[in-house]
Amino acid sequence: MKKTLLICLAFFPLSLLFGQQEPLFAQYKTNAFLLNPAVAGSSERHELRINYRRQWSRFPGAPETAIISYHGSVDVKNAVGLLAFNDALGPTKRSGLQFAYAFHIPIGMKEDKLALGMAAKMMQYRFDSEGVYFQDPSDAAIAEAAQGLMVGDVAFGLYYYNEHFFAGFSAPNLIQTDLDLGASGSSRSIVSKLYRHYFALMGYKFEYENFSVEPSVLVKKVQTAPYQIEGTVKMYIVNDRIYFGGSYRTDWRMSLLFGFHTRNLHFTYSADFMSKPIEVPGTVFGPSSEITLGLDLGGTRW
Repeated sequence: MKKTLLICLAFFPLSLLFGQQEPLFAQYKTNAFLLNPAVAGSSERHELRINYRRQWSRFPGAPETAIISYHGSVDVKNAVGLLAFNDALGPTKRSGLQFAYAFHIPIGMKEDKLALGMAAKMMQYRFDSEGVYFQDPSDAAIAEAAQGLMVGDVAFGLYYYNEHFFAGFSAPNLIQTDLDLGASGSSRSIVSKLYRHYFALMGYKFEYENFSVEPSVLVKKVQTAPYQIEGTVKMYIVNDRIYFGGSYRTDWRMSLLFGFHTRNLHFTYSADFMSKPIEVPGTVFGPSSEITLGLDLGGTRW
């Protein structure tokens, strides 16, 4: 029983299919700070974002992820960011906080900058046993899992950007903290850990007279899983206030998105579809939905 509960916790929330332990969003460019701490302070404003994703809308207990984040510049070179997140996959839950710092270095005579970012996070894994049938309800592992498991780790990121071009690399879970649950000391049973992830992002915004086009690519790698590559194309119209686009990922997933923004408010909606259905007899997964709400706060500095 203990090992079953630990595996459920360790590979939560998206490893069910793809070996991912970090929450991933189709709208990665809408809030790239979720992937890379070096993005903090790279825009001209302080950004407050709320991201929500509901995976497989017709599958009971499917993954849900909610994140609220903020980042902005303290001065010309220094920036900070903070995010709080909550994941749910059936009876397993994960929630936590992450604090980020980024240092921005001007490159050459142009407006190019290179940012170096670090982040530290603390999170709790827990198991909600209500409504779950156990062969042995008195098993101590059930109570231990319900109490939760606190773990921490760090991330590193690089981000190069200017008005039109951006490229970044980040690596969450650098320490690869062990996930264990049990009594204490040497009697604790370690069955898994936070696996190191690697994200590489690059894109360019082409501006024309009445519209703009922004192709981008995101490459993801987890030590225990194959590479994933996601290509996205966004088109901006009406002075960049309205945008729409689509993406395709090497795990057969397609996404369509639409969004708009005013001077301070942002809204983006996207839906994911599997071009090659997941074949599980008697199970219907359905599409996935994702929403981003944003508020830009003031000018470029506090």
